Amino acid sequence: GERRGRACFEVDTMPERMEDQGGKGIAALGEVLIPAINRVQDAFAAAGGLSFQLDLPQVAVVGSQSSGKSSVLESLVGRDFLPRGPDICTRRPLVLQLVHSAKGDEYGEFLHLPGETFTNFAKIRDEIEAETNRGAGSGKSISNVPIRLKIVSPHVLTMTLVDLPGITRVPVGNQPEDIEQRIRSMIMEYIKHQSCVILAVSPANADLANSDALTLAKQVDPEGARTIGVLTKLDIMDRGTNALAALENKVVPLALGYVGVVNRCQADINDGMDIKSAREAERKFFVQSEEYSSVAALCGTINLAQRLNEILVRHIHKILPRLKRQIEFAREENFHKLQSLGDWSGLDSKSAQGALLLKMLTEYSQLFGNHLDGQDGNLPANEVAGGARIRHIFQNIFVKELKGVDPAVTLTDKQIQTAIVNCSGIKGSLLMPEIPFQLLARRLIENLLEPCLQCARFVCEEMIHIARRCEPERLGMLPNLQQNLRSAVQAYIEDCLAPTEDMVSNLVSCELAHINTSHPDFIGGSQAIATILEHKKGLVERGKKKFEDESQAIRQSMSTPFKMNPQDQTSPSHGLASEQKKRKQDGEPEKQTGWIASIFGGGAKPSPESIYLQEPPKVLRVSETKNEQEELEVAVTRLLVSSYFGIVSKTLQDMVPKVVVHFMVNAVKSGLQKRLVELLYKEDLFSSLTKEHSDVASKRERCQKTLKFLHIAAHTLDSIPRALDQSTAGGTSGQ
Repeated sequence: GERRGRACFEVDTMPERMEDQGGKGIAALGEVLIPAINRVQDAFAAAGGLSFQLDLPQVAVVGSQSSGKSSVLESLVGRDFLPRGPDICTRRPLVLQLVHSAKGDEYGEFLHLPGETFTNFAKIRDEIEAETNRGAGSGKSISNVPIRLKIVSPHVLTMTLVDLPGITRVPVGNQPEDIEQRIRSMIMEYIKHQSCVILAVSPANADLANSDALTLAKQVDPEGARTIGVLTKLDIMDRGTNALAALENKVVPLALGYVGVVNRCQADINDGMDIKSAREAERKFFVQSEEYSSVAALCGTINLAQRLNEILVRHIHKILPRLKRQIEFAREENFHKLQSLGDWSGLDSKSAQGALLLKMLTEYSQLFGNHLDGQDGNLPANEVAGGARIRHIFQNIFVKELKGVDPAVTLTDKQIQTAIVNCSGIKGSLLMPEIPFQLLARRLIENLLEPCLQCARFVCEEMIHIARRCEPERLGMLPNLQQNLRSAVQAYIEDCLAPTEDMVSNLVSCELAHINTSHPDFIGGSQAIATILEHKKGLVERGKKKFEDESQAIRQSMSTPFKMNPQDQTSPSHGLASEQKKRKQDGEPEKQTGWIASIFGGGAKPSPESIYLQEPPKVLRVSETKNEQEELEVAVTRLLVSSYFGIVSKTLQDMVPKVVVHFMVNAVKSGLQKRLVELLYKEDLFSSLTKEHSDVASKRERCQKTLKFLHIAAHTLDSIPRALDQSTAGGTSGQ
């Protein structure tokens, strides 16, 4: 008991009742715990193809191809039963369940051969080779499908070991180039689970720091909490060297320490040395060795078996609560999954098919309505969905876009002035014209039709999207019903779009039909003029002041006396005579003056040249410059149009969402079930619509199978506490 306490002092402690029992108590517990775990393992392995994988406690044997793994396992069993050869022999994982037999029975059983027992261990070796070839081929390739073998013997302690392929570096035969990586990946699939105890086998005559087994173990168990080291080939180390430091846990420390073993060499096997003789030779080696005398009590195959049994029992006891929770969680998950898959095995009659169809159509219609109203509990938490997306279309897309339309930007001064000029016709206008205002207002209102129709189409597309998202998972199992349902729902939503678009178009047409200048929010002509004049008041005042300043300057200049140049002081008659004289000299005809000239138009006759008018342009545009009247007309018209457009825009912002909701959203929500029943609830369609998908039946069967074996596992593990109480009571009475 003291030796075992030292060997496992770093392992997680167990309840006091377990610590007080010593070796016999541990063995008794092992007889209860390990077979229970084995029964669960066998049940899941025999089932095959389950949708749930259970990580059960076991010991994985890891080592290089020449480390002596097979010899260690055969020593633990006490029989020669593993294939041997110069090349790789373990090409599939071998799950080895060792069961102690108090009755003295000794035999083996393969899970793939139920009911057949092997008492000849040579035949067990042959069956391992045959099953390996069946799963991995007759060459040197490997397979990750395990072989499960149970050996019952009075010479073993109860435990579960997994013999994994030896780590190799150079491919041989038909092995692929990446054989080393494949083997390492297979080993990692086993040892990465916390429920797995790692038995790392390393040859003592090689550098322990470079051990393949320890290197892999460190990757998944860096603290070495669930790794126990085994050193082989202690008897063939070079003279003058030993593995004492490694056995004392000083080279590569592990929480579970190391055990040294001495196995048969190939010459011993060839000479027919049996396991019993090999164990005796191993005992003598450690007893007689001066180098290993300090650790002899911790070495040897028998001690290794005891250590592994204790470690596995303690490990199972430690993770048993977590294992139970894992199984219970898997049971609940598979139960809900089975419910979602449904049980439609009794749908042979038309009445049963019709009842199922009517139920699914009703549930879908209710789910669609709840999705629109935001009352569906399955709405996503990380995105906006359901009816909230339709509200987003109304408020953040449609209304926002209409509010962003600015008539002041849309209409230019030239466009307004052109409309005023065109509407004035031949007569022109003296007062503010009304026709240009109505013309421009209608033009802007017409531009609102397309975004209003787009709003309805966006909601239509969104409702189709919502209809897809709210489909129950069960609907996917009936592909014909799902396809027909989708087509019917989409057609119904699109049918409701047509009256919605008609009503939206009528709203815009109503606004175009009558320009209501008496609307209480409309600014009106007089108020528009007053606003414009108020806006220009400052400019007028500044212009008036400037005009007064300029007039004052002119008056001052006019009041200054005008002085003539002395040279210019001649009489008028003298000046006239001089001018006439000058004209004669220049050859110009003399003009007649006086009343005669007023009658006859002067003495000179005009030149007989013709006068031609300039042709009007093909495209006539308004002038770039405007007078004061034109500027006022443009400004007032712009203000009137902007005011009335704002009124219409607000009306449509309010009415279009109401129309869409009434004519499409509410219409679809209230009439969907009736439409689906009319289209799909027909007796001649029952069989086709209720025909489930080809793989649904297999999924249901697999889920039922998984649930069945989870029930078995839960019942098996629940029975352990009662067995523990009985075993601990027996162990205590025995002491």
